[in-house]
Order: sequence, then structure tokens, then C-alpha cells
Amino acid sequence: MDQNDNFSIKDIEINWFGNASFLIRTQEMNVYIDPYIIPKKINFEDKADLILITHSHKYHCEYTALQKLWKGDTTILMPEPCKELAIGDTRFVEPNDFLGEGLEVKGFEIQVFEAYNIKNNCQSKGTGVGYVINTGSCKLYHTGDTDSIPEMEFISADIVLLSVGNDSIMDVAEVVKLIDQINPKIVIPMNYDSAEKNAEILELKKCIEEMYQNIDFIVLSPIIGKN
Repeated sequence: MDQNDNFSIKDIEINWFGNASFLIRTQEMNVYIDPYIIPKKINFEDKADLILITHSHKYHCEYTALQKLWKGDTTILMPEPCKELAIGDTRFVEPNDFLGEGLEVKGFEIQVFEAYNIKNNCQSKGTGVGYVINTGSCKLYHTGDTDSIPEMEFISADIVLLSVGNDSIMDVAEVVKLIDQINPKIVIPMNYDSAEKNAEILELKKCIEEMYQNIDFIVLSPIIGKN
């Protein structure tokens, strides 16, 4: 399977560190999402302008990573259960928040959506979130750890970073349902070990290529491996 180190479209570059950890670069901003796995050395120009945390699980919300990425004007968004890790300009969010209409964060409109599990008790409703970031040229949705849930019906996005590959997140059928609801242009999987070892990623890639002619399924190679 072909894999890319990063993916660029319009004014953004998407870098994946493994798990649900991403760096979204725009021309002026570094946006980190769930920074658990990050490079050991962070140059100042790579530090975060904005950090988004989806939930309090240690593989998504890690204090040492926040400290390494933080600089004087970094803004952090996180749900209330993560409050013990708050540093600097930390703002607490909850589902249905819309940071727009004059309330933009670092120039971005950001919508906050539910993220929770129905099949098991890994994450109960109200404890985690997903984010839709509007960069101006496109809308990117990071699902967080979640099953396919009714609230996804109201989400619109061009790019979806979605969790697939273990029991606590979406299986292939749920991913197909999500794609039908959102109709994105690009799908990037996360939260799996590796495409070579994870049969579900291979199955998902095959399904999407067979079912959707207008959707690109992009498999990224993590910049660094799991700890």
C-alpha cells in the first residue's frame, strides 16, 4: 500500500504522528490535535499556535507534550474532564459550541461535536469531543474516539480524520455510514498500528475505492512510531 509522510491540499499540510496525533500546518499557524506522540525536539517555529484536545485519555491528552509545544501565545481547547492539564490560555469546550461569528480562535472557525462510544463503555457521552476546523479554504473534521453516532448527521467537512482499527472506535461499516452522511473529498484514517498489519485499513481502503469514485483515501506514514 502506498503511504505518504504528509499530505498537502490548498493552504494546509497534514502530518500524522501516530494514534490520533496530528500537526495541521497552514501558512501562518501550527495546529496540533491530541499531541501525545510528538518529536523529541521541537524547534520554536514548530511550536503550537493552537492545540485541540478531544478527551482525557492519556494517549490523547499528555501534559509533557503540552508543555513542549506551548509558547507564550498558544491557545488550547479541551473538554472539561481534561482541566487538570490546563496551562496558559486554555479554554474549555463542550459539544455544540461554535467558535465563529466573532468568536474565532486564531482566525479559525471551530465547531465542537459529540464523540462517544455506544458499543462499549470506553468513552461515555459528554466526556469527549470532535472538532471541525474551517481554515478558510477547507473544513477538516477530527472525529476523536467515537462510534458512528447520530450527531454526525449534522457535520459538514471536506477532509475527515477518522478513528478506525480497534474495538473502541468505528469499524468499516460505520466508516462507510459516516462517509455517506458527510460526503468528504478526502478520508485519512488514524488510531491503528500500521496499514501493513491492520487488515481493517486494507478492507476500508478497498471498500472506499470500489464504492466512491470522488473520494481520496490517504494513508499516512506516522512521522514517529508509537512509544
